[in-house]
Amino acid sequence: MGISKSRIVCSHCGKSWDVPKSNTVFEKQRQESCPCPQCGSYTLSYQEKMIKRILLEKGVGEKPLASAS
Repeated sequence: MGISKSRIVCSHCGKSWDVPKSNTVFEKQRQESCPCPQCGSYTLSYQEKMIKRILLEKGVGEKPLASAS
């Protein structure tokens, strides 16, 4: 069984790298609060979170389920 990985992305310079997948919100927040090793900017985020945010901004987010009648 392999190790699950996530991807961290700097929204300032675009640098990205793989990190071991975290199971806790606190570990994700700890990693996102670090500076980018390339540019020093504090704009790191998990790629899946960034993609979801972009989709929501474009209005492609999750839609509520239609009620069954």
